[in-house]
Amino acid sequence: MAGAETDLTSPDLSRGFDFADLEAGPPVLGHQDGEPVLLVLVDGEPRAVGASCTHYGGPLAEALVVGGTVRCPWHHACCWLHTGEALAAPALSPLPVWEVEVRDGRVTLGAKQEHAPLSSRGRRAEGPDRVVIVGAGAAGSAAAEWLRREGFEGDVTLVDPDPDVPYDRPNLSKDYLAGTAPEKWIPLRPPGFHLEAGIARVIERVVKLDRGQRRVERRPRRAVGPGGRERRSALRGPCFGTWTEAGFWPWPRSVQTSRAWRRRPRWLAK
Repeated sequence: MAGAETDLTSPDLSRGFDFADLEAGPPVLGHQDGEPVLLVLVDGEPRAVGASCTHYGGPLAEALVVGGTVRCPWHHACCWLHTGEALAAPALSPLPVWEVEVRDGRVTLGAKQEHAPLSSRGRRAEGPDRVVIVGAGAAGSAAAEWLRREGFEGDVTLVDPDPDVPYDRPNLSKDYLAGTAPEKWIPLRPPGFHLEAGIARVIERVVKLDRGQRRVERRPRRAVGPGGRERRSALRGPCFGTWTEAGFWPWPRSVQTSRAWRRRPRWLAK
């Protein structure tokens, strides 16, 4: 994903910053060791976090700061200024934070602290032995990750027929489809990320939920008769769209569909 460049014309926080100026003005965009840092006053105490949103690198110097949180101006991701933790979508990873000290009226930064995306930070959650989540898109995968962040140690399984999830679905009909965004921007997590966190994946479609028995029924694999072969639609994946004067304009809803349409631009022109 794209990130924001460091503005080295902003204050160098390694030299300190006047606490009085921080009290009198808005949050300060500075830098420390070449990294952009947002210096904010929270309940009278200075806090320092990374100045680039962990979703798409949005400029947090332009963000809304309220109630101890910072909210990205691009997609409204929300992080906790005290610890850097991601509190609301679409942010999944925490912001880095710096130790802050006020001495002789100057704010100085100490060591940088970074936590793993799914660090429980000592929390431990009680619950059932196993949790099954239907749907492994952005919401489903975020729910699974939140369980791990809250210290849940039971089995977690994501069930989804799409082998490529989780990924940034809105981008499939925007920059990626237009060919201006590389495919490496699409996945929300690198390969093996969920496996390392003990989050299992089942690539099947769920057809029934039995809440009373706490069971999930999955679609059986298709059976093809002797001498036959399975026929697949030329449009892979579920398709939604908008009616315009030129006709129906579809939105690709899977990586496979968007990837296929990038290779067949003449189809889009029809």
